[in-house]
Amino acid sequence: MKKMLLSCTAHFACIVMCVMLLAGCFLSGCTISAKKRAEMRIGLVVEGKSGDGGVYDAARSGLKGIETRHGVKTAEYECCNDTEALAEKIKTAAEESDVVFVVGNNASLTALDAASNYGSVKFICYIDNIPERSIPQNVHLIAFCCDKAMFIGGYIAASMTQTGIIGGLTEQSFSDELMTYFNAGAVYVRENIESVSFKYESTDGRKRIKEKAYDVFDSGADVVLTTVSNDNSLRAAARETRNFLIEIDYMKNVYSSDELLCRIVFDIEQSIIDTAALLFTSSDWEGGLSSKLDISTEYLIIDYTAAVSKFYISDELRQEIDKVILDVNDGSIKIEPQGEA
Repeated sequence: MKKMLLSCTAHFACIVMCVMLLAGCFLSGCTISAKKRAEMRIGLVVEGKSGDGGVYDAARSGLKGIETRHGVKTAEYECCNDTEALAEKIKTAAEESDVVFVVGNNASLTALDAASNYGSVKFICYIDNIPERSIPQNVHLIAFCCDKAMFIGGYIAASMTQTGIIGGLTEQSFSDELMTYFNAGAVYVRENIESVSFKYESTDGRKRIKEKAYDVFDSGADVVLTTVSNDNSLRAAARETRNFLIEIDYMKNVYSSDELLCRIVFDIEQSIIDTAALLFTSSDWEGGLSSKLDISTEYLIIDYTAAVSKFYISDELRQEIDKVILDVNDGSIKIEPQGEA
């Protein structure tokens, strides 16, 4: 099957605006006045803590964006990965806020359990998977659906590999199931592709992560998917071994690097800002619902650095890529996991 790459602009051809989805799902009514907005308080509960350079920092940036754009009062509640602190943080945020954004699986599930105790408070929870349970009327769940994005990541890796071996270097808690979709994308391009997977601990320092990167490259993998983003030591390992990285990131800032093929970006920052904007244009709320964000939306994107795109992506490939993206989003290309979860 022909090798093809995903372009940085092609996904816009099939965007379904999540803002429109959310507006149709749970918001209606008239605009909230500036005076009333100034009296509102928005809280953010994060399961981990800021400074992680990932999802929690991105959520924090979203909260700052709300404060800057709309003049509302905001507050942050960090759980620091302490499961025993979740319930208390959710309780405090609910008692002090009109709207509470919750980021993290366990934190979101805790909010689901507590929401009925705070009927006047709106909870907007970001979670990996929508649970099969009833959702309280004052809760809206938002999940990033990663299967298509991971499929594309594997597709890119298999299209670029010269050794026929691709790899994964992911944090210990990263879902093994997602790697099966990465493998599916690779197999779609090359049936005989080999995939290797390595894990690191969240407490590992840069030196240790770089050592594990060498382990991945020594296994023969020349294109590696990693949850380590914007890390100079990891990119140095790729550069020294003349290999490439595909990074999973939650920050939309572009970091140019000749070792970086692309980034799979979960734009939680903009999603939070846009969802809050909808809250401020409505006085009514219809909860008990959920939304799923995938690569058909503008909040889960494949982002290419200009330096690499300039050298590796031809106009012909870009044209072929447009068709692939459409096929993935409309279901013409069926995505089935490959390998063990």
